[in-house]
Amino acid sequence: MKKDRFFTAVYCPPYPPKGNYPNRLTEDVYQILKDVGVDHIFGHFEDSYEWNYVTDALDICDKLGLTYFPRLRIYEQYLAITGGYHVKNGVTYASRSDEEKAAIGAEFLRQIDGLSHHDSFGGIYFGDESAYGAIEGIADAQKLFLEKYPDKEFHYNNLNYCFSDANLFGGENAEGYHVLTGDLACKSENRFNRYRLLIDRYVELVHPQYLTTDFYPFGWAWRHLPTSVHRGMYELNSIFADYKTKNKGMKSYQYIQVGYWDDEVRLNTRAEMALQMNITIAYGHEGFAFFPGVFPNDFLDEPPSQWEYGKGGICGLVDAYGKPTMYADFAKEILADLQAFAPIMLNSEFLGVMTVGEYHNGFDGVDVSVLADNDALYTGWLPQWGRYEGELPEIATDTQLFIGVFQQKNGRKAYFVVNNSTLIKANATLRLQGVHNVIQSGAQTEKDGEISVCIPAGESILIY
Repeated sequence: MKKDRFFTAVYCPPYPPKGNYPNRLTEDVYQILKDVGVDHIFGHFEDSYEWNYVTDALDICDKLGLTYFPRLRIYEQYLAITGGYHVKNGVTYASRSDEEKAAIGAEFLRQIDGLSHHDSFGGIYFGDESAYGAIEGIADAQKLFLEKYPDKEFHYNNLNYCFSDANLFGGENAEGYHVLTGDLACKSENRFNRYRLLIDRYVELVHPQYLTTDFYPFGWAWRHLPTSVHRGMYELNSIFADYKTKNKGMKSYQYIQVGYWDDEVRLNTRAEMALQMNITIAYGHEGFAFFPGVFPNDFLDEPPSQWEYGKGGICGLVDAYGKPTMYADFAKEILADLQAFAPIMLNSEFLGVMTVGEYHNGFDGVDVSVLADNDALYTGWLPQWGRYEGELPEIATDTQLFIGVFQQKNGRKAYFVVNNSTLIKANATLRLQGVHNVIQSGAQTEKDGEISVCIPAGESILIY
């Protein structure tokens, strides 16, 4: 990862043709992603169409200067759970003999060796959202891979914390499935205990280079509150900040919701996309993976009610026909602003976050206490991990600011200031001693003492 640029990736990638839908695994589509500001491409079983599609992707990325991480079918043998849904009719990797494991490893490396000569080969994208029992296989695969390719990266994406016991163990018929009880029972109040059961095991066995999860905060849990934000966006960022504090050198990026793909999520606005990205950076994480990057071929098999609208431009950076969507424009604009902050923030130490001001996001006059699952609705509180407890500047604001505090190498603090509303602009005044640099909308100015700013909904500025 570059020290002066936030990590940017897409999952899902450009796809081979399917049915009446065109081939999007083309230079033109990859160029759209590059123009947005995407540097990394996570593959998605292109070898299940033809092996040549994997090498085509690498050839295109070689030409365009992108970095590609293949996701291949061979990886699933490491993730197999007997009776589970992740790999149908799979045999648990952990139950295999040493000879069988060695054979899987030899084939794994053989396939990777055939790709590794490409300049764009950055490592592998091993999978996502596998069950608890798959962690041993992930650890073995990463160890084998990094022993041969120590300068490459191994990416894997964990479940988020909204999982049932069946999600955790890979299905009710999976080997090892059981119902958790007590403070691990599937209840909202136990969400952190349950999640740490998974992530603690993953960190212990895998020692990951990156810790990631996918969580999409703009949904329809409260249909009469179309500006709702799920607390998970804040809580999962805070949990991962805590893990990084305890595991020095480990990095993190977060998955960014790109539009609408089924009835659980909703069409999100530019301000909502910006807020997802800015909260991630405020917590000291290193970047983003956009989901979906390209409208997935998998979604083409879903009932029309779930994808009919999405295929034509409201799901993904690139649609089912290979055309850029409005989200490509949103992401390009937001990334251009954020990358101006990267040289400062990626070379500073994260100290914590704080909020200042009253939260306004369309809930004024709403009795949140009567809503179902109301505790999952973000209403302005701060999660318990990663809080900044140090000295604060004097701040006045007419809506809530979410502020990440960083320590620069020169000893001065940097303040990453986010308008935490997706609806209204924030008018704020910060009183700091001495001259400070302010970066906003890609432009840098110097301010002495009092700094007055207007921050659009969901957007951010950097003061250092």
